[in-house]
Amino acid sequence: MGISIRDPNYTNEVIKRFTNTSNDTSLKSIDLYLNNEFNFNFESLITNFSINDFEFNSSLLNLPILNLKDNKQNLKLLDRLKIRFNNFTLINSNESEVEILIDFQIFNFLNTNVGLSINENNFLNSLLMVNETTIGNIKTFGNSFVLNANSYNSLTAILKLETSDLSDKVLLENLLGKYLSGKESICLLGFTDDSISNNLKLSKSISNIKVPINMPIFKSGDGTDDDDGGDGDGDGDGDGDGTDKRAGGGFLIGSTMHLMSSQIEITMLNPFSNCEIMVTIIEARAKYKGTLLGYMNEETVLIVPPGIYTTPRIPIKYDTSGVGSEILRKALNGELKVEVEAIFKVRLDNYELELLYAGSGVSTKIRL
Repeated sequence: MGISIRDPNYTNEVIKRFTNTSNDTSLKSIDLYLNNEFNFNFESLITNFSINDFEFNSSLLNLPILNLKDNKQNLKLLDRLKIRFNNFTLINSNESEVEILIDFQIFNFLNTNVGLSINENNFLNSLLMVNETTIGNIKTFGNSFVLNANSYNSLTAILKLETSDLSDKVLLENLLGKYLSGKESICLLGFTDDSISNNLKLSKSISNIKVPINMPIFKSGDGTDDDDGGDGDGDGDGDGDGTDKRAGGGFLIGSTMHLMSSQIEITMLNPFSNCEIMVTIIEARAKYKGTLLGYMNEETVLIVPPGIYTTPRIPIKYDTSGVGSEILRKALNGELKVEVEAIFKVRLDNYELELLYAGSGVSTKIRL
């Protein structure tokens, strides 16, 4: 991405004004004129600087100020980007680090194509942060590409998680536990003086900018909008809001309870294309509208291959005399939307995390 900037320090202040992280809180919007140069009109403040390698097919955008001090307002706008994961590939790992190649898509919600240029030897690097603590970095790279208007565009990045400190690991475990449970899971993308390779001025212009985002959803299949739940927003849950509320964020697909044998089958997704995941269930409970249906209190080890996988039958203890047993009896040969609470370990090659899952809406078939 080639951008000509006259004064990186001043441009950094412009960006801070745009994101409302400067001391001036009076700004409401920016008129952005897209001709041979950008013209940022900050009420009484007007500045011009030229942009070389951006391609726009419109002449004027009116952009609201992104208030990064107001997460709800900011996330509402940033969620329009609709970032989603398509595939994970494990690169390497040890006890404290894991490196993952991610194929993902980003939705350009503008009514114009945006041309970017990142050479194969260049990259865009951002810090991955939770509560202002850095737990890794994301390096986006590739050849020249164009973000087409009002459509999804495919990109590739390398995610490196580094959790040598116990406190960092706990932060990551809490974040992933919320993510898998289908709850709001916010992290920060932070930029530094060397975020954009071979462009020191542009890197300095975005230095110390931190952008909060919701963890992107994982979308299996070909990544088209044809299987987005029918609402056209591409999130897969069918409610039209662009955020994913499926049980397990799409990773926990469903289960089948076998009452007579006191067993259960679980269907889940391993998003990694090149390696198995070892899941150790420490304890788990299944409920329906708060009523206990069954529980597991003995460690169970599962080896989950790439793709969608249904486990063999796993021992589980069902309620046989209380309200839970009556719920199961009435639902026999039918299906329930079950709440699940579980503590489990996930091991990816040499890297292991212990997660807490607390999700609802898990489609569960009830069989004799």
